[in-house]
Amino acid sequence: MSKPQQSRSAEYAYEAIRAAILAGGLAPGSVVSQVRLAAELGVSRTPLREGLRRLEAEGLVTSDFNRRMVVSEVSLADLDELYAMRLTLEPLALRVSVPYLSVEEREAVRDALGQSVAALAEKDFDRFQVAHRRFHLGLTARCGDRLQRAVSDLWDQAERYRREYMTGAMHVGTLERTNDEHRLICDAAMLQDGDLAAEELTQHLLRTSLSIMRSTDGRAHPLAIMKAVPEAAHFDASLIGTHQSTVRDSATAAGAESGRRVDDASGERTQGDGQV
Repeated sequence: MSKPQQSRSAEYAYEAIRAAILAGGLAPGSVVSQVRLAAELGVSRTPLREGLRRLEAEGLVTSDFNRRMVVSEVSLADLDELYAMRLTLEPLALRVSVPYLSVEEREAVRDALGQSVAALAEKDFDRFQVAHRRFHLGLTARCGDRLQRAVSDLWDQAERYRREYMTGAMHVGTLERTNDEHRLICDAAMLQDGDLAAEELTQHLLRTSLSIMRSTDGRAHPLAIMKAVPEAAHFDASLIGTHQSTVRDSATAAGAESGRRVDDASGERTQGDGQV
């Protein structure tokens, strides 16, 4: 294989494996079989290893003591660090980019939002993620190549956490809140108000990250997020109250349903006794 061909094969392997990891096709903690992947992708082991080295540099795979490649685990500590970085860089990208978005670029953002709303209404998470990515990264189109690369990489890394949360908590309240927050960001972008768009994005990222953490472990302490956005402490306190209220409401509803089932069963038993 010539070097240009090898380079293309390495890029292809990198993109394919990265997409599988981010979409959950290669689960956290699973061993990456280089023999099987090389056969599935139709590439030799050399470009495959090059692709895996790039993924290791991104933190998506790690090398264990047997020199096997393993898909990196997800953790609350990683989530905290990841969203602290997003909360630092992404609002900055919007402040720089949004005032300079062209009419066509703003319309593309609005169109991506419409497609994401439609996909959520149908609970089509795969289609939502495509439109969702276009929406967020479309807002940063004018922030500069280096900053946009960093924002894009962090956005992609967060995909594993978003997918787990959204598919596990796909209820009406979550969907409506997500759509409302996206609309507020979009409205600010249509006005080319970078500061307002950044503020709305900050609230959106805070709610998303802290909701994921609280749904996973109610006692988790998002240290990095708190340092990145000091007002997150107040935001988190209100979110905890909302989370506890939701849990109580769910428990109450479950208890009422259980009571109805008991009453129905008692009625059936009483009716049965009368017939005997």
